[in-house]
Parts: sequence; C-alpha cells; structure tokens
Amino acid sequence: MRGRKEAAFDVVIYNAAARDYRACMAWSDRILYDMCQGSPRHADPARVHGKLSLIGRSYATRVERLLESDGQEQQGGALRRWREHFVGAAGTLDRIVRDVRKIYVPLSEDRLRRTARLHGELCGLMQRADGYYHNE
Repeated sequence: MRGRKEAAFDVVIYNAAARDYRACMAWSDRILYDMCQGSPRHADPARVHGKLSLIGRSYATRVERLLESDGQEQQGGALRRWREHFVGAAGTLDRIVRDVRKIYVPLSEDRLRRTARLHGELCGLMQRADGYYHNE
C-alpha cells in the first residue's frame, strides 16, 4: 500500500459502533435488504430506480451528484441516467451483488480483501457512467 497509512483497529470503538448499528440502523437496512432480496436483478428500470432512490435518501450518498449536469435536465435527471447505466450493466451489477452476498460476517482478512475488490469493481462500473466525475 504505497502512500497510505495503515489504520489501527480499536475493538472497543468497533464494538460500540456495532451496538449502535443494531440499536439504531439495522431496521432501515432491513428495508433495503428486503427490497433487494425481493428484486435481486437489475434489468427492470422501476426496481433499479427504487433502489437508487432508497440508497440515495436513506444513506445520504448523494449519488445523483456524482454525474455532471448539462444544465438542461429536469429534476431527477441524474437518477434517470444512473438507472439507465445500471440497467445497461445489469449482468455485471448482478454478478457483483451476488458475489457480495456470499461474504458473511464476522469479516476475516480474506473476506475484507474480497469486499474491497468487489467495492472497487462497483466503483469502476459507476465511473463508466456517462457524465461521471469525482470531485476530490
């Protein structure tokens, strides 16, 4: 890992975060997981749009702001373009999601490595969307 510092793992902080997750966040995640389990594929535009909307709003990802606007789009135009991108890449997205679902907790070093690889694949898929930019 050139140029990166290795972060120390603090089990006390991790356990506190896990307790907070179970107490406050697990229920909202369950809604998204149920939606994804009920509609695991990404070829149906309505289902892809629903997932994008829930992820964007629930997790404050602001995914719609990762696409440059041409100034002519109506409200919701960025989500429409994401939807079209993901529907067009449904096979790749479905494979990534299927592989992620095979990873279970507790995370081991190997599982973390696989998770990071799949995250990189998803980021790469997103970067191929028309108008994608990343403002650092």
